Amino acid sequence: MNREITFRGKSAKGFWVYGNLHIDANVHDPSKNLYYIIRKCFVPSLTMPSSNYIEVDPKTVGQYTGIVDCNGKRIYEGDIVNAHRFSMYDDDHYISGEVRYGEDCGFAIYSPNGDSNYFSETSHFQEPCIEVIGHILDNPTNS
Repeated sequence: MNREITFRGKSAKGFWVYGNLHIDANVHDPSKNLYYIIRKCFVPSLTMPSSNYIEVDPKTVGQYTGIVDCNGKRIYEGDIVNAHRFSMYDDDHYISGEVRYGEDCGFAIYSPNGDSNYFSETSHFQEPCIEVIGHILDNPTNS
């Protein structure tokens, strides 16, 4: 599978930054790790310009799933989505929830009631039937 690996995070100024993820690890105290997004088309050097190397809030960092929604918007971890699942075996299924990455299943939609549904480029979810409606930090009651 050949998929673009991109991350996004929210800067201290409140805007979304997209690119590669860099974590400046503090081996003595991981809670003090610093998270940066390095904008695409930028090769890091020892002197990194601040306009391309932006610190982000680690709670906002999410990976691109490789899927776009019905409006052409990229779907990232932490997004809140509405999805319509087609099934050959039973009634159509609707789910709303947060997009998360699970070690066992890849990207999935986790609804507030505890249901989860796996989705990827090969799943039963049809891309035109998934819509991003927000982000978990902007809509915490929908997760």
